[in-house]
Amino acid sequence: MAPCEEGNNFTASVCVNRLRGTGESGVVVGIESGFKFFITHFQLETQYVRDDCFTVHCSISQVLESTKVPVPAPALNLRHHLGNLLKSGVGADVNFQVKGEIFRAHRCVLAARSPVFHAQFFRPMSEKSYDIEPIKIKDVEPMAFKGLLNFIYTDLVPEIDTAADGEPMERSDSVKLTQHLLVAADRFLVDDLYNFAEERLCERISADTVETTYALAEQYNLHRLKAACIKSGVMPINLFSKMLIC
Repeated sequence: MAPCEEGNNFTASVCVNRLRGTGESGVVVGIESGFKFFITHFQLETQYVRDDCFTVHCSISQVLESTKVPVPAPALNLRHHLGNLLKSGVGADVNFQVKGEIFRAHRCVLAARSPVFHAQFFRPMSEKSYDIEPIKIKDVEPMAFKGLLNFIYTDLVPEIDTAADGEPMERSDSVKLTQHLLVAADRFLVDDLYNFAEERLCERISADTVETTYALAEQYNLHRLKAACIKSGVMPINLFSKMLIC
């Protein structure tokens, strides 16, 4: 490769090597591996050296080839598997009786999501009668308790939109079930379900449900839900009158 002049300096792409079998130092000219010819000291001194020095310009390129095999992200199937576990009842070690309906569940799962269940099943001196007979749950609707269990296992509540026959649930029925879910979530201290139910009620206020929703908000001191009822524009005059009197 011929030298190129940059101002008063001469630059050559060279690399010093040892000539095979001659004991002489030579210069490899080129910018790629596998150089094809060498030059002697004489050629170096006469063609490249100026004022007893020469400049070596090195261009180094590195090609990186990825050897990593892309690994697909794992499917998030935990809620699916836990949902199947609840549905099948395999390994269930506790039964609940809610207004004549029996629900089977797993104490460890319940205790992990609810401090009430945790205290009931695993605190010292806790009752062991659940090993013999179902635990009776009062003041909770069966569909709401089913929704509570589904949420504990899967973080989902399919019952809130789907009726028992598989058809879409009427809006008023869905709101009523959500109200019952909020009550159940408060009783068993399932905070995520409690917040979900409140948010759902805020979004589904109607003339048919505003009174019961507002009463629930008053009972549980839900300021955001009460504000949503007031701003909805569907509150009846008599309810406003009660608010003013209070």
